[in-house]
Amino acid sequence: MRRPGRRTLLALGIGAVAVGAAALVVVLVSRGGASHRPPPVARRPPPPAPAPGPVRLANVRGGGSWVAVLREDVVARGAPSAAAAGVLAVDARNPYSGDRQALMVTGAYRARSGRHWLRVLVPARPNGASGWIPRSAVASMSPRLVVVRAHLASRRVEVWRDGRRVAAWTAGIGRSATPTPTGRFAVYETVAVPPAEQGTYGHYIVALTAHSDVVRLLDGQDPVVAFHGAGAAGAVRLDAPSSLGCLILAEAPLAALTRLAPPGTPVEILPA
Repeated sequence: MRRPGRRTLLALGIGAVAVGAAALVVVLVSRGGASHRPPPVARRPPPPAPAPGPVRLANVRGGGSWVAVLREDVVARGAPSAAAAGVLAVDARNPYSGDRQALMVTGAYRARSGRHWLRVLVPARPNGASGWIPRSAVASMSPRLVVVRAHLASRRVEVWRDGRRVAAWTAGIGRSATPTPTGRFAVYETVAVPPAEQGTYGHYIVALTAHSDVVRLLDGQDPVVAFHGAGAAGAVRLDAPSSLGCLILAEAPLAALTRLAPPGTPVEILPA
């Protein structure tokens, strides 16, 4: 066999280099492609659902309270469950003013289903009665920094805002046979009195979530305790035991109370 010449060897050498380079390119591309693949990511399990039970509400300064404004008509129930018995049906809007009903909140609860409930004061017996409403029925919830304190011993009504007293007035209280009940209640609704009844109640009735412990029927209904005016009797009903359990104010203080303490405001009636 003829020995290859220089040119043949050179050609073979160049070919070998070319083949080696091609192999090198193949290897580099193959390795490079593998090195750019994203590493596997471990999927984290979803966080566990919050445990059912009471939900703590932040304290409101100055003895105030949280207030829930209703979005829709709702039934307040005896427990945080849609299957619980109803305590009171509450309209979304005040039937007198047309404003959305505002309720004082006293607690919160998270059900096992994840549904949230609010406990609110309602004007039902016994005094201090509350009911549970779904949070979904509430349009908004906010702190109310105002609290009204009625001192039966001194026959004084005070309005406090953010820990500061902003108003104080003399008031009439319940007679000894029909005393004003004590406890922590809330303003439920404010009513502008029709002219025909202003001689008895004055210009406004500020109804509370409280009932008389004695009077259970008045004009065919179970009456609520309220702030109202002295009417035609005037000053004789002020600073005296003169009512069936309501708190009596002069007209100017009564009008001021309607502005300072809208529905949902806590009212503390302190014993004599």
